[in-house]
Amino acid sequence: MLTTTAKTWCFGTGGNGQLGTGTTLGGKTYRTPLVPSGTTFTSIGTGAGTCALDTNGDVWCWGALNWASTSNGDLVTRNSPARILAIGSPTVSNAPSTEIDTTVARVNGRVNPNGYATSVVLEYGTSPLFTAPMSRTVTASLADLSYSATAVSMRLTNLKPRTTYYARFISTNRLGTSIGASQTFTTLGAPPTLSTSHFSGLTGNEASVSFSVNPGRLLTSVTLQYSTDPSFSDDIHTESASGATGAREVERSVALTDLAPLTTYYTRVTAINQLGTVVGDIQSFTTIGSLPSASINATYPAVNNIAVDVDITTGDTSGSVLAEASLTQDFARVWKSTSSTFSSTGPTQRHLQINGLSAHTHYFLRIRITNALGSSVSESVSLSTSGAIPIVTRPSVSPSTDSAVIAANVDTTGLDTFVKASISQDRNMLDANEYFVYSGADEGDTPVSLTVNQLAPGTTYYVTISASNSAGTFTTSPVSFTTQQDVGVIINDGDETTETTSVNLAFTLSENVTAIRISNNQDFSSAIVISPASSRVWQLLASSQNSVAREVWVQFINSDGSVETYFDDITLLTTIDGPDDEAPTITSTRVSASRSTSKTVTAAAVTKYVLKITSRDKLSGVNRIQTRIGTKISTIKVDPSRLSTHSIKFPAGKTSMYVRVIDVAGNASPWKKVKTA
Repeated sequence: MLTTTAKTWCFGTGGNGQLGTGTTLGGKTYRTPLVPSGTTFTSIGTGAGTCALDTNGDVWCWGALNWASTSNGDLVTRNSPARILAIGSPTVSNAPSTEIDTTVARVNGRVNPNGYATSVVLEYGTSPLFTAPMSRTVTASLADLSYSATAVSMRLTNLKPRTTYYARFISTNRLGTSIGASQTFTTLGAPPTLSTSHFSGLTGNEASVSFSVNPGRLLTSVTLQYSTDPSFSDDIHTESASGATGAREVERSVALTDLAPLTTYYTRVTAINQLGTVVGDIQSFTTIGSLPSASINATYPAVNNIAVDVDITTGDTSGSVLAEASLTQDFARVWKSTSSTFSSTGPTQRHLQINGLSAHTHYFLRIRITNALGSSVSESVSLSTSGAIPIVTRPSVSPSTDSAVIAANVDTTGLDTFVKASISQDRNMLDANEYFVYSGADEGDTPVSLTVNQLAPGTTYYVTISASNSAGTFTTSPVSFTTQQDVGVIINDGDETTETTSVNLAFTLSENVTAIRISNNQDFSSAIVISPASSRVWQLLASSQNSVAREVWVQFINSDGSVETYFDDITLLTTIDGPDDEAPTITSTRVSASRSTSKTVTAAAVTKYVLKITSRDKLSGVNRIQTRIGTKISTIKVDPSRLSTHSIKFPAGKTSMYVRVIDVAGNASPWKKVKTA
C-alpha cells in the first residue's frame, strides 16, 4: 500500500518474496520494502509479485514473476525492488558541441539502444528545418542487450566559416527509430584586417615595405601593389607576401627592387580569405640617389695590361664601372676594361684590368662610373706598361774537378726571353761552347742555373750569360773560374813527356795533411819527407833509352795518422842522333761531346764534338795533324813533340772523318777513320 506521505508498506504472505524485504518471510504486520534511497513510488500493484511506478516513470518489480531486471537483460526472481529496464526504440539525448573552429566542429550526444543493436546517423546543415541535410554515419558500439546510454560523436570538416549549423542524431533498432532534438553551433572566422604600412631601407633602387595582417583565423593571401601612378591606373607592379593563418596579427614585409632613383612610389596591400577581401590605404615613399664617383686606389702595370683597384661611391643607386686607358691625356682613343656592375649598396671596391696594351708604353688611366642619374670620371693618372731589355744579375760559378754549376738571376721584364751561357778557355770568348739556360716571361728576379760537365780539372774557364727578348739583348761580362784539381800529385802540369829529368811536382792536398813523402819507386825506397807544400822540383831517374816511362809516388800523411798514396807518370825522352826515316804512330783517339745540364732544362742548346788524338814519334817529333773529309784535306800545325795529345774540333754537321800525323822529317802515319758515335 502507499500512504498519503508517499511511503510504501507491504504485509501478508511473502513466500514468493512479494513483500520486497529481501526475504520470503511473511507477517501480519506491515513491512517497508527495500526501496533505494531517493526513489519514491506513485502507484503500486500486487499479486504473486509486486510492481510499482516511480516519480521518474520507471517501473520497479519484486516477487515470484520472472523479470528482466538485470543490466544485461537476464530473467531473475528478486526478493527486493529492482528497476525494470526499458525495452523499445533507442533513446537519444544531446551534449554540447566542441572543437568548433572556422571549418570544423565536433557534435556530441548519447544513445541508449534499449536492448537491441542500434545504428546512428548524424544529420546536419544550415537549415533549421533540415532541408536537404548532409548525413554522416556515426561509429558507435551499441549491441543487443545493451541498456546503457553511450556517448556518440562526429567531427565535421569542410564547413563554411562564420556559419550557423543545425545537427541531430537519428538512432534506429529493430523496434523503431528515434530522432534526437536539434542542436546548433556556429563556426568561427572573420574577414582579414590590415595595418598601416611602414617603409625602410630606402636606396635609389630598393625599398622595404612592412605591415601587419590579421587573417581572421582563415588562410589569407597577401599581395602588395606599387606604382608611380597614385590612381593605380598605369605602371602597376604586384609582389606576393607570405600568406597568413591563425587568430593573431602577424608581421609581413615585401622587398622592392629595380626601382628608379629620386622617384615617388605608391603602395597598397590586399588581403583575401573566404570571408572577404580587404584593400589597405594607399601610401607613398620616395627613393633617394645621387651621381656616383670613383677614385684610383692602386695600379698594377704589366707588359700588355694594366690592373687597377678602384674605390667607388654608388650614389645609393646601382650602376657600372670600367677603366679607360689612352695614349693621350684627352682620351681621344681609349682601351677599356670589362664593365663591372654594382648594386646601390656596393661593394665599394672593384678590381679592373685593361688588356691588349703595348709593352713599355706610357698611358693615361682613368675610371668611368655610371648609374641611372648619370656618369662621372675620376682624375687620370699616368703610368707605363712593363717590358724592356732583360737583366741578368748575380752570375756565379761553383766549380768541381770536371764540372761547374753556373747560376744567375734573370728579370725578363715580362717579355718572352731566351737565355744562354757561353763557356771558353779564352778571355775573349773565342771558340766558346754555348748552353741553353732558360726560356720564359717570369717577371722579377728569376733564379736560373745549369750544370756543365766534361770540364778539364785544374783549368781556368770564362763564362758569359746572354738574355734576349723583343726589346734587346743583355750579356754579362766574362766571369772566370778554375776547376778543382784532384787530390794527389801532377808532374809538369800534366804534360805527357819531358826531355829532362828535372820536373816540377804540383800537390793538391786535403785539409789534414801534415807531411809529404816522395819517391821514384812504388815501394818508397830512397824516399824523402817534406812539410806540406803546393809544389816541389824533383829529379826523375835518368835513362839511356830514347823513351821510357817514369813514375813519382807520394804519400800524404794526415794529422790522425792515416796515409793516402798517389802517383803520376810521365814519359822521359832522350835525344838520339841519326836520320829519321820512321813514320810516327797514332796511339789513341777519343771523340767527346760537349753537353749542358740545367735545373730548368736538360737538353743542350748546341752540341759540339772534339777529337783527342795521342801520337808518338821516336826521333824528330810530330809537328802536323791532317784531317780528310771526302777529297778535302786540312792541315793543323802543332809544336814538334815525340809524345803528345792534341784536341781538334769536328766540322759542324759531320759525323766521321779521317786523320793522320806527320813528323818534322815528313814521315806520315796511315789515315785512321774516326766517328762521333
